[in-house]
Amino acid sequence: MGFSSLRKKAPSVSHQEVISEQLVQQIDDKAGLRLRFPDISLEKEFQEFYSVNYKKHINVGLFVVFVFFLCLGVLDFFYAREMYNDFLKVRLLTVFLMFFPYWLIITKDAAKFLQKGILLFFFIFSIGMVVVSIISPLPYKYYNLFAASLLPVFALILTRLLFHFAIIYNLFFIILCFVSWIMFLPYDITIIQSLFLLSVCIICLICTFLMERVIRKFYIESRAFSFQKQDLQETNIRLKYLIALDGLTGIANRRTLDETLNNEWQRGLRNGNPLSVLLMDIDHFKFYNDTYGHQRGDECLKQVAKTLKAFARRPGDLAARYGGEEFAVILSNTELIEASIVATRILQAVQGLKISHIKSSVDLKVVTLSIGIAVIVPHPSLSVSQLIENADRALYCAKSQGRNRVAILDHQ
Repeated sequence: MGFSSLRKKAPSVSHQEVISEQLVQQIDDKAGLRLRFPDISLEKEFQEFYSVNYKKHINVGLFVVFVFFLCLGVLDFFYAREMYNDFLKVRLLTVFLMFFPYWLIITKDAAKFLQKGILLFFFIFSIGMVVVSIISPLPYKYYNLFAASLLPVFALILTRLLFHFAIIYNLFFIILCFVSWIMFLPYDITIIQSLFLLSVCIICLICTFLMERVIRKFYIESRAFSFQKQDLQETNIRLKYLIALDGLTGIANRRTLDETLNNEWQRGLRNGNPLSVLLMDIDHFKFYNDTYGHQRGDECLKQVAKTLKAFARRPGDLAARYGGEEFAVILSNTELIEASIVATRILQAVQGLKISHIKSSVDLKVVTLSIGIAVIVPHPSLSVSQLIENADRALYCAKSQGRNRVAILDHQ
């Protein structure tokens, strides 16, 4: 990963860290009895997660319910043939009405209609089953009563109805059955059947609660893990970014300069484009430190570095601290004339800072630069070290000629 990529990806504190803390708190909740996240947005995200990941399972469960209901219709023909037409009408009407909530579940927004659709589906299914069990002749009535009592198993466990909706369904179904059985069944059968139904409903509610609790725990643990993984990746990027910088000036350090220079050299070998390096030195910086102190010297280095950074904006360009008061600028795919123009502008920009330097030999008595330029078209017979050596020799020429100037060494 290049330095320019690191600069773009250097992360800041994300909103995910806040959410991750909430997830960890939810996992550490010892009570664990509240099947709802305190954060509204998190609860909404869970509902969407549940709808997307379990919709296929729910569709299969509802299809099994259709098959179960129709299979009971086949048994009607063999065990209650004299009332088969009545049973058939009830079952067909029930199936027809169940298609509306089923259509809502499979075609509409899953997160919005899924649980409500399942609830309406089993409301209709329950009414149909109770009606069939009431009109059934003995002894076939007992089979239908038993089948009706198993409805919570389908509604709560097979389709994984969430616990809050499961409570609503159980209350509806218990009231429906109890009222219907009191009105149409003998007292002793009603009592026995009601006790059996209550047992089934309680067991199914417990199973539904435990399943949803496991699903929610899995969801928040997976979310927390994904956030931790992303935080780790961001931390690695942040560390790489920090390692690539000079601690004082905030621009690229020598290590990053060498890596970038090697990368651009290899690119130049592939496409034959010239590579320019500007090596520069703050004139009489030792005198500056001796006169104004090291703290002022550090501030001077920071201002110069900030100025240089503004001239390395293209991909492949880089401004770096070479060492001490020396800096370097890499200009990829840059001819000699263009490099000279950039160097002159850098020279003028640093002069424009007007940082006082009374001990400088330059007449301006401000901080100035001496800049050496080297340009090479990369070739297998040449090397990166030759490019740096040429830039260093050009820098020496600029200093020997009176400083505050640009010297060029062309090797194209």
